[in-house]
Amino acid sequence: MKDFLVLGYGVTGRAVADKLSSRGHGVYIYDDNDKRQSAAVKEGWSGYDSTKRYDAIVMSPSIKRNHRLIVKHSQSTLLSEVELAYRLSRCKLIGISGTNGKTTVTSMLAHVLNKCGIKSCSCGNIGNPFIEICDELSRDDVAVIELSSFQLEQTKYMGLDSAALLNIYPDHISEHGGFDPYFNAKMHIFDLLKTGSGRAVVNADEDYARALKSRENTIAFGRSEESIDGYCEALFSDGNSIVYRGKSGMSEIASINRLPIQNSIDLGNVMCVIAAAHTLGVAFGAAVAAVADYEKKPFRFEKVGRIGGTNIYNDSKSTNIHATLSACRAIYGKTALILGGYDKGLDYRDLFAVLPEWVTVIAVTGANAQSIACAAAQVGVQVMSMPDLEGCVRYCLNASVDNLLFSPSTSSFDKYSGYIERGEHFNEIIYKIIKEKEL
Repeated sequence: MKDFLVLGYGVTGRAVADKLSSRGHGVYIYDDNDKRQSAAVKEGWSGYDSTKRYDAIVMSPSIKRNHRLIVKHSQSTLLSEVELAYRLSRCKLIGISGTNGKTTVTSMLAHVLNKCGIKSCSCGNIGNPFIEICDELSRDDVAVIELSSFQLEQTKYMGLDSAALLNIYPDHISEHGGFDPYFNAKMHIFDLLKTGSGRAVVNADEDYARALKSRENTIAFGRSEESIDGYCEALFSDGNSIVYRGKSGMSEIASINRLPIQNSIDLGNVMCVIAAAHTLGVAFGAAVAAVADYEKKPFRFEKVGRIGGTNIYNDSKSTNIHATLSACRAIYGKTALILGGYDKGLDYRDLFAVLPEWVTVIAVTGANAQSIACAAAQVGVQVMSMPDLEGCVRYCLNASVDNLLFSPSTSSFDKYSGYIERGEHFNEIIYKIIKEKEL
């Protein structure tokens, strides 16, 4: 039996404590939050003991390596939750990361593998910690793990069979201390591959992928044949179909109009999933058939309905500038955009400087509304600040536009528990207005 110090008693810390205890280990809990620490003790866990020598310290994703207890117990083995889970697992592992799209790809890939007869489970940053199911999957099963930048930064090794990285754009910059540490954390996913046999899945449309062109066991995906130039194995779109190019030549594997693809964002996600499934030996035909009946999760560039002549889109999952920009570029016609929420310290000049010309109306609300408005003014873009989300919606609907896009470009924690509650609130507002129009 070993003694473990678990740092953090949120969802991840609780799952780690339960797993270690079930295996007979000694578990000690420490959380910087007094309420969570008290909850741990009330639930029967031992608190931190400064006199104890711990065999290992397990970090929740929010914990930094310079935490005072990690420094104090520097002789202890330091593990992230996912690294501990890897050590307890027997199954195959696929890691998924990226600034945007990783939750969709993780969910879709698990769906595809299960449909193709490979038992799999989505876990990690998607909501259920890997540690909860790590020892429940057999050697032939697959854990599809969504990995955040924080989890990647904490982890030294995982032995991933495959790793897919969708994109890297500024996000969580203040928490990481700059873009470079954030970028390096994301790229670290490829360091976690099994030595020699691990396969990388890269997005050829993104700048980061250039460094991986010469890497063995890499498969790329891109929006055009030109973008995949230089890769030995890749998927690309010719506008009508998804095409595979390998050592033996090219072959069409799917017609785009038969897949759940409505825009370039969907196209990239689908190609990433098919490529990742391919690394596990899933035939293209089987993967395509499984993708075809996948039901997309809500609030990801989701069309809610139509009010008058305006199409309504709910993109509440958009929590950073790149996600919003991608949504704006995927829409056509004169568009009103609603931004704002929790203040993450993002520089919105980066958004307004390249915003498509068809975005003609912008309304902002939330804790960062003032900083967004200031950024817009600095680049000569006009925005309207409103006290709440409903005010934004009504303002935009009074404009003569083809589309209303709710894509906040930041987190929701100023007013909501998460993007789901925020998305549901937006839909409630839309349905309320639709009923008003019917009276």
